[in-house]
Amino acid sequence: MVVAAALVAWVALASPLFALRMSEIRVSGSGGQLSPASVTKVIGDQEGRSLLLIDVAKQAKRVDKAFVRVRSVTIEREWPRGLNVMVTMRVPVAVLKTAKGYQILDGDAVVLETRSSQPAGLAVIESSGKINSVQVQSITTAMGALDESVRSQVVSASATESGYVSFKLSSGASVIWGDNDRPALKARVLKTLLSIQASVYDVSYPLNPTTKK
Repeated sequence: MVVAAALVAWVALASPLFALRMSEIRVSGSGGQLSPASVTKVIGDQEGRSLLLIDVAKQAKRVDKAFVRVRSVTIEREWPRGLNVMVTMRVPVAVLKTAKGYQILDGDAVVLETRSSQPAGLAVIESSGKINSVQVQSITTAMGALDESVRSQVVSASATESGYVSFKLSSGASVIWGDNDRPALKARVLKTLLSIQASVYDVSYPLNPTTKK
């Protein structure tokens, strides 16, 4: 009985049967931004360990910390010798011009990268003077709430010192967003309003939105 139990324990924890192989690590959800090779560099020290001994939550935190563009990570064991790394990537929503270059920000105002030239396809955060963290966070939160089809129409965004946000669209129209109370509702209302031709779309009070010709 004791021998049988010891044999089972050895098979589960020490034999090559359940030992992790780097070639059997799968990465999903990154849209090609994160390769299995880049992940194995982070958790490569787990190679050869039994899947039963690998703390997948701890390894997920290591991957999350290693890549700024990763928003969250979940790792599941894939028997008998693999891991499935499921990631959610951060979405670029705006660009902030600084003395160091153009910072690409996501909806949480996390700097994903800094470029020497202005990247195309992202709204530029505008300010008449020094911009504070409240303004930046307010803009990126609002931009992050927008549907992709609407976000792609925003060419610039600004905010007051208290975080009252406005957008300028590629059509030349303006959007008065206001604060970030009920951003999801504002985003849905704005998407609907854009079917109406107007020069100003005001969703600051989303239950009573207005437009101006």
